[in-house]
Amino acid sequence: MGYVDIALFFSGVLVLSLASRTAVHLGLLPPNAIAQPPLLLQVAVSLGLALNVYFTIRFRHGADVWSVLGWTWLRPQSFLGAIAGGSSLALLVDVVAHATTHGTYEIHVWELVVIDATLGPFVEESFFRGCLQPVIAQTAGNWVGILATAVIFASLHQATVIGWLCLLATGTAYGCVRMKSNSTTAAACMHAAYNLTLFLCQFR
Repeated sequence: MGYVDIALFFSGVLVLSLASRTAVHLGLLPPNAIAQPPLLLQVAVSLGLALNVYFTIRFRHGADVWSVLGWTWLRPQSFLGAIAGGSSLALLVDVVAHATTHGTYEIHVWELVVIDATLGPFVEESFFRGCLQPVIAQTAGNWVGILATAVIFASLHQATVIGWLCLLATGTAYGCVRMKSNSTTAAACMHAAYNLTLFLCQFR
């Protein structure tokens, strides 16, 4: 993989963004669909991004896409370590969020099941830790790859300054797990455990 693959992915993001905004302009989607996208739109965009990554690698490199992206079977201890790490990180972020903000976050069950704990981590980790981080690491080294990817990951999410810093920290953690395990699966499990734990924290 290389930077051309990254550019093609971001071109796909731009196309999906323009398509969504055009649909709002034409009245096919509600006016608040961009700021607060309904679940079906989130699923459609996520699947579009996943297909973008898959076909970019498949057509440009003709390789086993899942192997190239680092999706491997985890040993039980690696799986449990990723789950424990994601949960611990979420508990820390929850403490920071409650100490620094007066608002509350709310995650709904179906969003958790469909997006936050399954499709979201799969799509995001396929691109960020499966594709982007290794490409940057090839030219700038592992730690630059981890940090640069985490910065981009945090910046592409809507967040306050504190939220951005939390996303930077979580993205860095996912990147370290990806580097150490050489597996995107570990990063995705950590990401899913983080989201699930945040969901549970809203009931405390």
